[in-house]
Amino acid sequence: MGRLASLLRAVHRVPSAVVHIVVTCLATGGLVVACKGEPAEVPQVPVEAPPASELPRPPTPEGAVLPSVASGPSREAEPNDGRERASPLPMNGAVVGVLSAPASTTTDGASPPAIEDGLHTDEDWYELTLDGTSMQQVRLQLTPEGRADLVLEWMTAEAPPPPQAPKSKGRVKGAPKSDVLASIDNAGDGEVEILPPVSLSPGRHYFRVKAKPAKAKLRKKGAPPPPVIDAPYRLSTTIIDPEPGLEQEPNGDTASAGLLRPGEPRKGFCGWAKDLDWYKLDLQGADPGGYLRIDVSGVPDVRLRVWLVDKTKATIVKLPEGKGSLEAGRSVVVRDVMISPDAQPYYVAVDALRGASPSERYTLVLSLEPADATRESEPNWRPANASRVPPNAEMRGFISHPTDWDVFRFESLEPMQATITVTGVPDVDLQVEAIVGSRVTMTVNDAPTGAPETLPLVQVGPEPAFIRVTSRLNTYNADKPYLVTSSFTAAGLGEVEPNGDFAEVTGTTLRAGQALDGHIHPRADLDVYAFDVTGESGTLSPLSLELSGVPGMSLALQLYDHKKSMITKKTGITLEAPGGITHDFAPGRYYVRVREETGQNASADHAYTIRLGQPSVTPPDAVPDELAPPG
Repeated sequence: MGRLASLLRAVHRVPSAVVHIVVTCLATGGLVVACKGEPAEVPQVPVEAPPASELPRPPTPEGAVLPSVASGPSREAEPNDGRERASPLPMNGAVVGVLSAPASTTTDGASPPAIEDGLHTDEDWYELTLDGTSMQQVRLQLTPEGRADLVLEWMTAEAPPPPQAPKSKGRVKGAPKSDVLASIDNAGDGEVEILPPVSLSPGRHYFRVKAKPAKAKLRKKGAPPPPVIDAPYRLSTTIIDPEPGLEQEPNGDTASAGLLRPGEPRKGFCGWAKDLDWYKLDLQGADPGGYLRIDVSGVPDVRLRVWLVDKTKATIVKLPEGKGSLEAGRSVVVRDVMISPDAQPYYVAVDALRGASPSERYTLVLSLEPADATRESEPNWRPANASRVPPNAEMRGFISHPTDWDVFRFESLEPMQATITVTGVPDVDLQVEAIVGSRVTMTVNDAPTGAPETLPLVQVGPEPAFIRVTSRLNTYNADKPYLVTSSFTAAGLGEVEPNGDFAEVTGTTLRAGQALDGHIHPRADLDVYAFDVTGESGTLSPLSLELSGVPGMSLALQLYDHKKSMITKKTGITLEAPGGITHDFAPGRYYVRVREETGQNASADHAYTIRLGQPSVTPPDAVPDELAPPG
């Protein structure tokens, strides 16, 4: 039976005919063995099979009788384990092959190649020769029979040169260049692998079929794969009609990038893991100062990523950025990038963060938009490249992806206070932040999704002020803009944010007879003010702190000494019932804090007013009862 097993492994199954093998047993009668069922049918162009006499055959074991084959696909010609021994791959046809485990010994008596991780090391090479003078688009399909998990690889026409030996002792720097153009391993056990249509020039092209390494399967699924002794398969080619605008693989670097012209869509595949497609933007005649927009349609079950780089390959935009989430199947939009002649040529790359699809295309479209001084200019994610908002003007921007950060710069020659509003965007939960130096000093996210947000009392001038517009909960809208508007008032009439802590009150100091406006905004906002009382040691100065109310709020006024210990407080201050504190102050520094008692209310439109002055009369609530000295 050993010779029978060897003969069965040598015979390749043929899908269009049933092969019968008759073996005469030496001791008992005859035994008839028939091949298993045919490989599953897959879509392919019908091919007329060559005569059986012309089919390449594997080496014939001594004493064995080869079966007769009426018709069917070609068969691989072993040995074909290298580029120089590749089996011919028919045009618009199929070839049948088997990844076989090595025998116990070779024909010359030497030991066979080692079996790695219980999986055979056989690999089959194929050569596809294209005649003519023009490029053709070719699709390859690898169909295994049974449960084998096979890998289809597109190889370079020539093997890469070996790495140079080091000039001195030590290891060679850098790994040798791979000769694998594409490694198709999208499917699982027993499933079809497809190389999507690729444009091939006349000449020789090479492909390789191998089994997925056991270690890779163990890492992926957590359990050892079943042993693969023989893995029959069918490898078929289909020449398709040229598709206008389809990418031309390989295009995995800028040197091989295809050309992307405005208004002329290009199509491509994220066909396998690490498939990276580069395109060069054709901007001849584009106006400097105009804007780029790049739209990439979604691919089902694939999370796309898009890169825009300049001529030095420096990244301008990467979507998504960092850990930002873009759902599988969603389109990607790069917009509002101002065209700079110094940065050209621009390149855009498309790849997949997760998933692959050899059948579903993405569409890539480049649009040019005119210059506009009232719109943001990407990238503007930090103060160093912030979009400048002209005085008394609106600025338009987009939250075009989940991690889009838009920073705006405000300037004034004189010290001013600005109240900045960002209008709402459908389906976007906006967040607005004030930035001083490299620190966020205030964050506003009080309004519901789709509603505007307001940042009050931002100090502008003589130093510039910066705000950042972002979103929460991965919300974005690449088609509907927001508007940034601002209103300026003279400095010194209101609180100076940030002032939520005792250490942040240097710019919010009360003087006797002075009144300042303040806002409880955003929710849970705390406003701290400081004032100094002068005089001779041992003297006391009566002063009053008066606080007006805000509609819909109940405010608390708290007084602290220089050690930040509370002296007294007044609660329940409303618009209808303003209140205050009168106290005899020894010389020194004091602090007063204003807060909303529930921590749930805020208002950017209505301000309270706090005033420090001499008491005209001693109010009955000058000192709370619980702190008054005994009668």
